[in-house]
Amino acid sequence: MVEKWAIELQSLSQTGLTCTKDVYDKERYEKIREISTEMLAEKIFI
Repeated sequence: MVEKWAIELQSLSQTGLTCTKDVYDKERYEKIREISTEMLAEKIFI
């Protein structure tokens, strides 16, 4: 289940990064992408 959430968060963050022009939104989407990547990395090593 966590893997599914992480993949969905990555997808949402990528769409946000593609569509936003706001610097602050870009920072938030990058953070979401970073967190989701960490979630997937933890899943792999468990």
